[in-house]
Amino acid sequence: MFTSASTLLAIISSQLDVAEKLRRHSTSTAELSSLSMEIGSLILRMKIKDDFPVEEFEENLLALRRKYGMETGKFLHDLLLTRRLRNEAQTTTNQKLDIS
Repeated sequence: MFTSASTLLAIISSQLDVAEKLRRHSTSTAELSSLSMEIGSLILRMKIKDDFPVEEFEENLLALRRKYGMETGKFLHDLLLTRRLRNEAQTTTNQKLDIS
């Protein structure tokens, strides 16, 4: 019985590519956390420095947007990813970035 269950779990795990998804998730989490810190720093610098050079900050913002686009482009469609999970992740991100 235990052998059958462990065999079934091994087959399901390999079919769902669990190890690869966990690796991609942890990599993306680290990259997006870093990006969040960079965005927070940019916002803070803009608040501190009233006369900030718009062109420089625009370049920085566009670079961060490209980085975000590249990172989210790595996400593969996952049938097990639910709308609720996506909404919770977006809400958490918005709270961390202090966005309503």
